[in-house]
Amino acid sequence: MSSSPFVIFRRYLKPLMVALTLLALFAFVVLPALQSYLQSGATVGADPVFATFDGTPVKASRVDYFTQSHNSVVRFLNELADETIRRQGTPRTAGFRYNTQTNQVEDLGIFSAPSQFATVRTLQFASEAKKAGFELDDGAIRYWLQQFTDGTMSDGEIISRLMQSTRNRLGQYHLYDVLRQLLLAQAFQQSVDSGLAAGSIPGMGDIPIVTPAQQWENFLKLSQQATVDAYGVLVADFIDKTDPNPSESDIKEVYEAGKDVLPNDQSPEPGFRRPTVAEFEFVAANLNTFIDREIDNFTEEQLKAEYQRRLDGGDFRLPVEPEADQDLLDLGMDTEAAAEEEAAEEEAAAEEEMAEVAEEAAEEPMTEEPVGEEAPAEEAPAEEAPAEETTVEEQAAEETPAEEAPAEESPAEEAPAEEDAPAEEDGAAIRSPGNGTTLVALVQDESEDTETADDAGDADSADAQATDAEADADEGEGEGEPEYEAESFEDVRNEILDDLARPIAAQKLDKAVQQVRSRMQRYFSELSIHESNVAVGTATEADAPERPDLKKLADDLGLEYGTIGERNAEEIADEAIGNSVGTGTSLDQRGPPYAFLMFGGGGMQGQAVLSPLVTVDLTASKTYVSWKTDQIDSYAPTLEEARDEVVMAIRTREARKFAEEEATRIAKQVAAENEKSLEEAIPDDKQDQLKTGLGPFSWMNMMGFGQMTIGNVPELDSVGPKFMRATFHTEVGNAGVAANAPQRVYYVIVPRSFQPSVEELRNRFLQRGERMMAQFLTNTENNEIRRGFYEALDERTGFKMTEFDQPE
Repeated sequence: MSSSPFVIFRRYLKPLMVALTLLALFAFVVLPALQSYLQSGATVGADPVFATFDGTPVKASRVDYFTQSHNSVVRFLNELADETIRRQGTPRTAGFRYNTQTNQVEDLGIFSAPSQFATVRTLQFASEAKKAGFELDDGAIRYWLQQFTDGTMSDGEIISRLMQSTRNRLGQYHLYDVLRQLLLAQAFQQSVDSGLAAGSIPGMGDIPIVTPAQQWENFLKLSQQATVDAYGVLVADFIDKTDPNPSESDIKEVYEAGKDVLPNDQSPEPGFRRPTVAEFEFVAANLNTFIDREIDNFTEEQLKAEYQRRLDGGDFRLPVEPEADQDLLDLGMDTEAAAEEEAAEEEAAAEEEMAEVAEEAAEEPMTEEPVGEEAPAEEAPAEEAPAEETTVEEQAAEETPAEEAPAEESPAEEAPAEEDAPAEEDGAAIRSPGNGTTLVALVQDESEDTETADDAGDADSADAQATDAEADADEGEGEGEPEYEAESFEDVRNEILDDLARPIAAQKLDKAVQQVRSRMQRYFSELSIHESNVAVGTATEADAPERPDLKKLADDLGLEYGTIGERNAEEIADEAIGNSVGTGTSLDQRGPPYAFLMFGGGGMQGQAVLSPLVTVDLTASKTYVSWKTDQIDSYAPTLEEARDEVVMAIRTREARKFAEEEATRIAKQVAAENEKSLEEAIPDDKQDQLKTGLGPFSWMNMMGFGQMTIGNVPELDSVGPKFMRATFHTEVGNAGVAANAPQRVYYVIVPRSFQPSVEELRNRFLQRGERMMAQFLTNTENNEIRRGFYEALDERTGFKMTEFDQPE
């Protein structure tokens, strides 16, 4: 009988395979579900309700766990996409975008910004999708993953990569659950947006559905501008006319409506909820202070040595710019004068020469060719003609020396040509139309003079070319050796000091900041451990770690120290530290503002109490290390605490009616048919509230492609859509009435002009680019529709956030 262990293995092979299969099912299916259940209910006693919808509470532990899983799935899908592309595949799921230039995934096709608020909304929208009949089983999720990987990986490889990416924290159950919720929520949102957009352009947003009339109206909002006069009727002026003791029922009604609303000075709706406030302690390091300290450590010898070293290396050298020399200017003027004088002399010499030639021609005997006997009386005009003809020929010869020059350069070829071509001789000779006399001598003399002048011109041209060549050579030598002038040591001394001191100062500043931060971070970690031990009963309050003395630490390191009392997010932005921002991931990136980092927002939680934060103010060259020493979270006050504010809100609501009535009364007086100006209709003691010649301004302004904002009238207080509608829907000369955005001022608006003309606007509207910009303006209106839908959805499902305020 063989003793090999393989015999036993083969004997029990089938039962062993069944056991291993059951174990795998338990490990990959049952265990993850059990783990999720245990994690979600591990802290039942201390697990607050984060939100509620459809009568179902959503616990904080579930929100946190789904948010963490969502973040892990997003990271895993990015890795999966990169691997798919590396294998020559292309993810084929809807909405996926990949930038081939940067080799980065731009959009996974699912929501990829995990946050607690996004988790709650995802769960809510997925629930609505299920109500509408949408369902996604495991087979649909598996098909989505196959499309995402373009069939380049098997299901087993995908799950294996998931466990490797998440270090076995997530399995198939978790992946499928997250994707199911995200895809269902996405399907619900797409069904909502289907009636508002005709598609989308990557990076630009949705393409809204608009009618031609809407497109024309939107075009006018962007292109038409108005110039107006406006008079503001202040609501505060009518508070005294209201009842100081409103009814208790009104007080309770207004309180209930605003107790959970944060105050907003740009909204007419009252808010009584107290915002989160905190106290702060900080240490600041000023780079300029560190530089000043290092400057004192350098001697003059070191500075001069550095100056000489950099000077030898080519620094501190400025090219010498040529100055306008007066001698050169005078020389230029003299040259021009000499040229003019020379031209005058040549002209006089030519005239003199012409006169001499004419006299010689008159004295020499003429060769006559009789053509017949004529009366002596007719010979007198013939004798006068040669002088006139000679003058014309000489002028023609002088005016065209350049044309004859090439022929004169080859006299050997020219002579035979003259003998063989009598026709040309006849053309060169001057014949008198009266008696046929030819002045041969004059032609010969003129030819000799021309040749002499051309020879002189050739010599002058050769001399000029030689002179130009020498001048070019001199200029070439000058260009090859540019002149430089060294800056003096005194002029660059401060620059050298700064260059030497700044790197050392920055290094010491970073070291000091890191030392402070490390001390604060160590205390925060020790305090967290201590609080955990106190919670489980293994420590007491007396065992708490000692809080570091930041003032003493700042003094020892030569840093600034300060404290700030209770401030909310808006108030802390007005402090000097509020100008600082978080450190970006690169030199050209800026982090979030200080208030956002400390108080959070948009689903992001703020900094924990006594958790250090490093921020920088690049303008002031300061680095801050700060923490919140105490914090009072946002809460709804009691009616008694907010009674005065509630009463004022009621009285303000009543005062708005009086202000609107006063504005309407003035507007009727200013109507065109009454022929009364706005200035005449305003009370004498309110003339300072009249603003004339405002604008021109448009209804909407374009801040970028597809990004619009309400038009700005800086002279007025927070104008809004109502103001713009009244302005552009009122005819020139008439008056309209509209409140500003927070409804604390009612304006009487008198348009003075609209530009450009309607005809010009129509011509521009015919251009496709102008219409496209107008089409994207509808996104603002669609956002209002979308916001209204979700508000109605929240009301229908009883949605309520209980952990922190819902971001907009």
